[in-house]
Amino acid sequence: MTTRAVPARRFLESLGARYTLGAFLRAIREGEGWSLAEMGKQIGMSRTHLSDIERGCRAVSPQMAATIARRLGYAEEQMVELALQGIVDQSRLKLTVQVKAA
Repeated sequence: MTTRAVPARRFLESLGARYTLGAFLRAIREGEGWSLAEMGKQIGMSRTHLSDIERGCRAVSPQMAATIARRLGYAEEQMVELALQGIVDQSRLKLTVQVKAA
């Protein structure tokens, strides 16, 4: 399976924005021109749940991040890494997560 290019990630990094899974998902959604409800339907979650993730109010498990990546056609490693980094950041640990496919 091929995965989609990652222009949303490069765009966020170029802005110097805090790069989170929520910010990445929002960039994808806005780039596709989807509403919260439309993207929620694509990835199998409610509009409210997706909004909470985008705003950083809800963490995402690595399993859910991998599922979202598959449903959107993005690399699992990238979204799992962002999900894990979010969990580490919430714990206030000064660590950086790096994920590689096995």
